[in-house]
Amino acid sequence: MNVCSSGLLERIQYLVSGNIQELTLLAPLGADVSAHAHVPSVSRVWVDVGLDVFLEFSLSEAVAFLTAKLDRLTSEVKASLERLSAVRARLEKLQTDGILFRQ
Repeated sequence: MNVCSSGLLERIQYLVSGNIQELTLLAPLGADVSAHAHVPSVSRVWVDVGLDVFLEFSLSEAVAFLTAKLDRLTSEVKASLERLSAVRARLEKLQTDGILFRQ
């Protein structure tokens, strides 16, 4: 489950802040099929850490792991945008100098 798109961090923080001990939910089975599931204890969660590898965390460990992962991904996006901006600036310079022509 992707950290950015799934809201996983927010869901775990909700479990912690709401002092929720158990859940009833719809669990996806695949091919647009879901089933009702009862989770008697939400004190530990499984987190997809990449490459289809899952690790079991306590809720506080999961929050710390996901926060660090989100911070790292945010800084990687920022660095990529800065590199993109630098490439665009160089291309514009080449165009204004007449070295690179638009088609």
